[in-house]
Amino acid sequence: GTVTGVQTCALPIYLLHACEMGWPGLAIFLVVFGHFFWRGLKIIVKRRDDVTSTLAIGIVAAMGTLWFQSLLEWLFRQTYITVEFFMMAGFLMALPKVQASMSRRKKVDLAKRMYLWHLLRGQPAGHSLRGRS
Repeated sequence: GTVTGVQTCALPIYLLHACEMGWPGLAIFLVVFGHFFWRGLKIIVKRRDDVTSTLAIGIVAAMGTLWFQSLLEWLFRQTYITVEFFMMAGFLMALPKVQASMSRRKKVDLAKRMYLWHLLRGQPAGHSLRGRS
């Protein structure tokens, strides 16, 4: 149809990008967005029973919902939706660092508990338990 002499059409955002930026622009758009999904799926596949894996599932599901909805309308032309998508993508990209930090913290806490256990048993911290009968 036309609105005040301007022809309008209902296209998914992908076809709109192809019209406005050409096929190379659409390819870059898809690679950038696909990269976030790829990283999220890698986190999910490595699934551990921890909070970062659970968060990754939720974030990828939310991003997938936005991605699917954008097949039906120009969703990513709305600034707040684009900001929301990239915030979720940023959280998703930070999850491996959060996981590494949590893992290091668990190791430090374990070392502290072992040290306290040795102190409570009256042994020096570096003393081996093998020689005891």
